[in-house]
Amino acid sequence: MAARVQWTTRRQRALIYEEALGLLERMGIRFGPGRALDTLAASGAQVDAAAGVARIPAHLVEHALAALPKLVVLGGLAREDDCVLDGAIHFLDSGTPTRTVD
Repeated sequence: MAARVQWTTRRQRALIYEEALGLLERMGIRFGPGRALDTLAASGAQVDAAAGVARIPAHLVEHALAALPKLVVLGGLAREDDCVLDGAIHFLDSGTPTRTVD
């Protein structure tokens, strides 16, 4: 039996997504040292290098999301302990998956 929990409506999820895209485009996101700002500028984002901020248009975000893998593996110590994150609900009782840095 699969658990089915839905905390928001489809419209609420769409609104959250739209607002997130709007914030990335209007306010931007601050980056630390690295090549991210140069890469984003070359891709068409508006970059303020002095502030370390990139304002990312929605089409760039959606292009990046489309390129993501559909399955992600949360690797265990041994291969048999791997957890495939495929949209299903998983309960992990060891380690600290809630503190995983993406």
